[in-house]
Amino acid sequence: DLLSWGPADGFQSRFSQNSYLRLSDGPIALGGPDGIDLFRPNELIHPIEPPPVVIADVAIVAHPSADPAENSIRARAFRAALNQGLIVLKPEDAALSLDFAILDYVDPSRNRLSVSLWGGPAERVELGSQNRAVLGGLAPGEYELRLSGATAGGVWNREGALLRILVKPPFWKTPGFLGSLSLALLSLAAFGVHTRTRALERRAERFRTLSMHIQYAREEERKTAARDVHDELGQLLTAAKMDLSWLKGHPPEPKAHEERVEEAIAMVDSAIDSVKRISTKLRPRALDTLSLSEALLWQLEDFRRRSGIACEARIDPAPEGIDEGVATTLFRVLQEVLTNVGRHSDAKTVRVRFSVDAETLLLFVEDDGKGIPGYAAESVESIGILGMRERVKHEGGRFDIESPANLTGRGGTRVRVSIPLRKPSNTAKGELYA
Repeated sequence: DLLSWGPADGFQSRFSQNSYLRLSDGPIALGGPDGIDLFRPNELIHPIEPPPVVIADVAIVAHPSADPAENSIRARAFRAALNQGLIVLKPEDAALSLDFAILDYVDPSRNRLSVSLWGGPAERVELGSQNRAVLGGLAPGEYELRLSGATAGGVWNREGALLRILVKPPFWKTPGFLGSLSLALLSLAAFGVHTRTRALERRAERFRTLSMHIQYAREEERKTAARDVHDELGQLLTAAKMDLSWLKGHPPEPKAHEERVEEAIAMVDSAIDSVKRISTKLRPRALDTLSLSEALLWQLEDFRRRSGIACEARIDPAPEGIDEGVATTLFRVLQEVLTNVGRHSDAKTVRVRFSVDAETLLLFVEDDGKGIPGYAAESVESIGILGMRERVKHEGGRFDIESPANLTGRGGTRVRVSIPLRKPSNTAKGELYA
């Protein structure tokens, strides 16, 4: 360290250049305007004991919204805690102000002070003769603040005064909160994964059930078609063959031959009707020969004729160029809904509306029957509903079914189907929706 002296120590304030002399016995003579000063370095006391550094006061630089009374109470508590060397700051504290000094009274105006903050942004800051340090913007954590000072003569007290500062984090940064938040996020993620997995499992189960149902229905259709062909067409064609064979083996008799020919013609007509009925079961001709709106009306009229249930319809003309898959889906959905109404609802009236809203085809079916249970709409065992939903979803649409009876106690079931219009596509559909 560099020691210095001045007028307060008995020296002149100015000296003449090169006006000095070192005497043989050790003293140094220094000349100046006010005479000669004699300095005896051999008589200095070594080492010079530095004076102590003390903290005179501590205060909170509080946030403007803080309670002044509470800040005053905490400031007194801080002063009491100085003996323990620890200050605890809350997250809402804006800054901490400290007044400190080095206890040397020879020339206090020339005393120098500095602060060192370990764990903070600056290791050491020279304050000069300024005896107040303000610490602000401290992040949550622990810090060591060392206050150092030097006398006017340049004697430093490097150890100075040590103060530990603990800045508490806000509650959302505490380990407990972060741990709870992490646990909550993990639980939420686990729940999301579990929910997604269960949804995928249920969807896979619905697809398996639907696939098995389609295979079973396809086999039943084949059995029914084979039985109808064998029992009806086979018998009719056999009888017609027998009549033709009889005509071939008997001599011409106008009356008998006329009766046989009429019987054969009647059998052929019956065979033709059977072929039409069987082909209609497999695929109604209305899908190929009529427009979508006409096919829906045909389906509704056929249902009314077979079931005896009154039908109210408001079918708007369908736009031209509707994709064949979309038209088939709407026709089959109406067919399935009407089948369910006839089998399960005990309805007296069915209302059907078909319209085009902007770029969307809308089909709405409502009956006044007993409704369906709430769980049935999502049940894996509701094959018909599952098949309709998947058909509509395959075409990019939405299928909704509800029963007002579950909410109001009144009967009835409502089905709403919306499918966006799109240009005809030659993209092959999957067998599931053929």
